[in-house]
Amino acid sequence: MSIQLPGILGQITACFDPVRHAASATPQRDNPAASAAPRRSTPIVRLDPAVQHRAIERVLNNVRGERERQLDKWGVQHRLSGTGGGGSRRDADVMRLRCQVAEEIGGATWRDVLLEEVYEALAEVNACDLRQELVQVAAVCAAWIEDIDSDAQHEEVKES
Repeated sequence: MSIQLPGILGQITACFDPVRHAASATPQRDNPAASAAPRRSTPIVRLDPAVQHRAIERVLNNVRGERERQLDKWGVQHRLSGTGGGGSRRDADVMRLRCQVAEEIGGATWRDVLLEEVYEALAEVNACDLRQELVQVAAVCAAWIEDIDSDAQHEEVKES
């Protein structure tokens, strides 16, 4: 049994490995035992709000420092966005589907999540919508850095 995707999206997604792997699995809609909500393989972890706040501040301070270095090196830059052209919306839809499928078959990676957000930003033509998507890209990058920092702290605890 295979997952049937509408029109061009079905043709496009056939080239991605996670989609091919998912095609051999029983789709949620054909499995009455499956819940209506999509499966989430990655557990949701909540930290103490004060700990999380410090982690966010540390990452944002790193980003602020990098922006200041960029300003020192190149000054204020103004460029065209270069978004919304060609198959940008189709690419964003493919990446969104790829991330969803990856999550369902074992967990989306940070790479999957970041690429989904980047492709969504690249598809935008409206400056306000593009800004919102870029904030989401930045937030995913910050979350990824927080996760790396968290792993480093866990390694320090293991070593002592």
